[in-house]
Amino acid sequence: MVKFSRFFKKATAGLLTAATLVSLSGCKGGSKETAMTDDESKPYEIIWYYLGSSTLADLSAVEAEVSKYVQSKINATVKMTPMDWGPYHEKINNVINSGEKYDLNWVNSNSYKSGVLKGAYTDITELFGQYAPKTKALFSEEELKSCMVDGRLYAVPANKDRASYNALVYRKDIADKYGMDLSNVKSLRDMYPYFDVIKEKETGMYPYAIAGGGTPWYIYSGFESFALGESLGFLPSENGKVKFFPETKEFKEYSLQAKEMFDAGYLHKDCAVEDNGAKLKEQGKAFSWVEVGIPGKLAELKAKYGYELGEIKLTEPYLQAVGVMGSMMAIPDVCENPIRVMKFIELVNTDKYLNNLICFGIEGKHYNKVSENRIEIIKDSGYDNAGNQWVYGNQFINYLYGTDADDKWEQLDAFNKAAKISPYAGFTADTTTLKGKVNAVNAVIKKYNLATLYGAVDVDEVLKKYVSEAKAAGADEIVDLVQKQYDEWVKNYK
Repeated sequence: MVKFSRFFKKATAGLLTAATLVSLSGCKGGSKETAMTDDESKPYEIIWYYLGSSTLADLSAVEAEVSKYVQSKINATVKMTPMDWGPYHEKINNVINSGEKYDLNWVNSNSYKSGVLKGAYTDITELFGQYAPKTKALFSEEELKSCMVDGRLYAVPANKDRASYNALVYRKDIADKYGMDLSNVKSLRDMYPYFDVIKEKETGMYPYAIAGGGTPWYIYSGFESFALGESLGFLPSENGKVKFFPETKEFKEYSLQAKEMFDAGYLHKDCAVEDNGAKLKEQGKAFSWVEVGIPGKLAELKAKYGYELGEIKLTEPYLQAVGVMGSMMAIPDVCENPIRVMKFIELVNTDKYLNNLICFGIEGKHYNKVSENRIEIIKDSGYDNAGNQWVYGNQFINYLYGTDADDKWEQLDAFNKAAKISPYAGFTADTTTLKGKVNAVNAVIKKYNLATLYGAVDVDEVLKKYVSEAKAAGADEIVDLVQKQYDEWVKNYK
């Protein structure tokens, strides 16, 4: 197993204690200062935008039950407004830019920090502990620190799988068929003899599948990436030194290995021009591929594809900021009652009935209980929302269903707590002053990245063009800016 080489410092920054007056000017771009009070004798409607299917036939019925229950608890009703995944970020940005009044929205690592930097969200650093103390207690200080921008918190993360490892998964049924002993495999290159067997004996099956942007080249390197707002460009950091990834020896080494595999016939010949890896898996024509691993992942994949899989861990469990920020709830700067909304967030994360009502719908109509903590989903019920639970908050109070292990949540909780936490957690790169150059560099990345990682080109020749064009587009200036910001962050917040 490959270990991360970086030195992990224990986070020392703490959250401030509760206060009765919260300055919204802490939100960059915000200017108002509001004394936050809440009179629960007055009803309030919480308008909630979140990631989910917009075509659920029974959404209004579930919304009515949610509102009735929440009203009995904090005298608030809830307007549930899901937005489909594809256009979600564009749609919520349109809502934010319009200035319309609403109260809560889902964000993730792709949109959270850019929203904070333009003043879209309320500073909840004090509100969180004061009005959602049980939810706050679900997270370590280090995890909350990873969600902060300039030492302040603007969204509540979901209690879900936050750590992960990289794993090579493989068709166990096929491996058993040929008596393959994979216990000593530590890398992709160790798989080559087994790939040769598949290539020779399994007609129509490809030894290795790539999909969705390619295999992460950094699976062995210990690098991690700083997302630049909502852009596609990433700038990994190694030992505190920011680098443009095509210039790293690790990127070149993986690209050369990808070419080895491509030339050996281990990859689909059209993988560089057609995202066919997902199709190969669904058709049972892929022997192996890399997955982001968490407890229960193999059972999930078996349910999805219908065949048994084994796994080889390539890295140790690790928690990056993007893992914690994978699903969050933010209170917008236009919200008229942040306290009531924070009370609602506390309910969603701690009240088992409410949480599962939102996740699975109404008992007897959308699901049936088969035991105290396990349900059976009613097919085509009008609220086919299973699989979306990670959006809403605390998954660890969700009912189990399908192939879920009885101790699924205990396993996941232990897994999260055992993972090493990134030393870069909490850092935000603000490249708005170089937006044109970021866009230009992203265009270069789109032009060269996938073909290079898929092994379909002459690596030495293409990398020279890749780096040269990226530098001409402004890559060095971006690196210098991010490095300066990172050094300043270390000085002030580490």
